[in-house]
Formats: sequence, structure tokens, C-alpha cells
Amino acid sequence: MKAFSIYESFSTIAPILITIGIGYILGQFHMLSNRFVTEANRLNYVIGFPLLLFNSTVTADIRTLFDLRLVIYSISSIFIMAIIGYFLYGKFVSPDKQGALTTTTFRSDILLFAVYISGKLFGDKGVALAAMLTAFISPTVTTLSIFILSHLDQTHTKKLNLSQVLKDVAKNPFIIAVIIGIFYNWSALPYPSMIQEPLADIGAISIPLSLIAIGVQLDFKNIVADRKIVTLGVIARLVIVPIIFLAGAIVLGFTGMSLACLFAQYAAPATSSCFTFAEQMNSDAQLAGNIVVFSTVFSILTIFIGLVILTSMGVL
Repeated sequence: MKAFSIYESFSTIAPILITIGIGYILGQFHMLSNRFVTEANRLNYVIGFPLLLFNSTVTADIRTLFDLRLVIYSISSIFIMAIIGYFLYGKFVSPDKQGALTTTTFRSDILLFAVYISGKLFGDKGVALAAMLTAFISPTVTTLSIFILSHLDQTHTKKLNLSQVLKDVAKNPFIIAVIIGIFYNWSALPYPSMIQEPLADIGAISIPLSLIAIGVQLDFKNIVADRKIVTLGVIARLVIVPIIFLAGAIVLGFTGMSLACLFAQYAAPATSSCFTFAEQMNSDAQLAGNIVVFSTVFSILTIFIGLVILTSMGVL
């Protein structure tokens, strides 16, 4: 195990920033339009991200690495973030911005960062543990996102229809993909490479496609107009959340691989799927995208600082 260098921290973030930059340039030269953004997000929502989640769930060694204590702490922290964020943000922003702020606070890019960080520190076992934890986090944050965004969308016209929200949750492609993946994993049925490879390839395009869409949608005029709200969202995601929940994890005795996975969950920037969900569920997609972009930019610094602190403490 070793502490991360500045270069290694930057090399994790750089491909994401470059992809967003390419999307921004293509949008500025009118090679891609808002129609592309809508269609790309729809493709990712229905096919891309579900296949990515399905493959990561099917291939994870859930039986061997399952850690109930780790899962309980991780999931509990997500509920705490969602509840506090929902009520706190609701006091001073409109419902569409409230939804975007809340989801970007509790929904981090663990798919992108957990495998890399855990793998760098602990090799294949770290990767497998991160995949196991992701299999439980994904349906949790997806369900909460749907409940929160559906509620805030419906408050403009009618009271919350709980049965409709439950139907939305049950029909959500992300949740369906993870549930099928878990059952397939537990069944021990073969997963032939002739099927796995094309599904994995399609799932792999979801993240760059979503990042390009964020770049196309990026509007610096709106960033200036919402700079205080964007700043609040970035600070909540990259500073407040890691400090509170990593401190709690250390006090409770989490170390090594388990702490590395929790660090990836809390220190990672807001996931690009926050933008996808906001676009699909009538929230402020522009705000969500801006928080994703700037939390990604500044996570270069915060992830580096976090890794240096934790390794110097001897808990990783």
C-alpha cells in the first residue's frame, strides 16, 4: 500500500474533465445540440447505466466479501444525507433546485472512483469489495432519488401520489438491473463472454456519453447566476460529507479496505447520473450538471488531501 501522488490523483480525474471539455467544445461549435443531450440522457437512463450496473453486480464476489457492518454504515449515511439535505435545502431554494442539490449531496460517483482507489491501495480484493458495496449503494441512491425528485416534481400540481412513486421505483431501469444482477450472481449460472462482452461494451459508453452531454449543456452564464448555490453543492459534496462520515467511520473502527471504500463513496464528486435523473424527472438539470462539473474539478484537490491525511494516520 502507498499514499497517492499528485499525479495519480490527477490522472484519475483528468479523463473525466477532458471528456466534459470535449462536449463543451462540440456544443460551442454547434456540432452537438440540446437534442443530443436529451437523447443521450434517455439512452443512458434506459440502457447505458443499467447495463453498467448489471455487469458490475454480476461479476462482484458478493458471497465472499459481503460485510454487513460496512453496508449498514454506508446505507445509513446515505439516508442521513438525503433527509438532512432535503429539509435544509428546502428552506431557501425552489423545489427544482432543492432536488438537484439534495441528490448531488448524497449521490457520489462511486462507480468511477471506488474501484480505482480501492484497487490502487489493496489490489484485486479492494476492487471486489468496492463492487460489492456498489451493488447495495446503487439501488439505495436510485430509490431515494426517484422518491425525492418525484415528490418535488408533483408538489407543483398535486399532492404526492405514493403508489405512483412506488411504481416509478419498481419500473426504474437502474433498480431492475441491480436486482437481476444480484439474483444472477447468486444463481451461479454461467455468464458467457459472448454475452458479457457486448453488454459490458454498451454499458461502458454510458459514463463518457453522459459526461459529453454535461459539457454540451454547460452554460457559464448560468453558473455565474447560480454560483452561490453551485458553491454550496460542491462544498457539501466534497468537504462536509467526507469530514462528517469519515470521522464517524474511523471512530467506529473502520480501517483498511473498508475505509478505502467509504472514502471513495464520500470523497468522490457528484455522479453524472444526477444530471441524467434531473433531466428525466423535471429537476434543475443545469444546476445538477454544474455541481457535477465543479465537484469533479475540485475533487482533484480534496481526494489528494484526503488520501494523504488517511494514509498518514495509518488507517488505510
